Amino acid sequence: MNKNWAKLIMTVALISTVIVAGSTWSSQADGEDASTPGSVQDPIVTKSYVEQQVAALVKAEMAKQGSGSGSSGDKEQVGGGAEYKVVSVPLGKKLIAKGSAEFVVRAGKPVAFVPDTNGIANLTEGTDLTNGMTVPINHQILVPRSGRGIMSAEGAKAGLVVMVRGPYELQAQE
Repeated sequence: MNKNWAKLIMTVALISTVIVAGSTWSSQADGEDASTPGSVQDPIVTKSYVEQQVAALVKAEMAKQGSGSGSSGDKEQVGGGAEYKVVSVPLGKKLIAKGSAEFVVRAGKPVAFVPDTNGIANLTEGTDLTNGMTVPINHQILVPRSGRGIMSAEGAKAGLVVMVRGPYELQAQE
């Protein structure tokens, strides 16, 4: 009985091997080796190659982003872009941001300038700053709509130093 079992097991193993080998040969003949890593259809690439390609795409996309336009009248220095820019806001001037601009006040005594009832968003605290409210130093501020910004508080002895990301204008205080 042991010989019969051994023959049966050998026969089943041989048939299984032939079936597996036949299906592998058949799929390669049909051109299904594209899923094989390292083949011409699915090459293996290095991490540095992928990083170079992604960096090139990011650089190209950043080049497509435009910055602000020129200035006119008593308006000065229009900024824009994806990086924070350090801006000095002298006494007697106010920084008016375009919609979606962000800023962080680094030095000075700033207050919010908001011409309507809504405010600017203090993202650090999760609060809304309305006209005349003190803007905390080192807090991230988001301007949801154009025409809002900051200026030095009354009685301040120095201007502001602000990091700005996005388009803005420096205007004379009224």
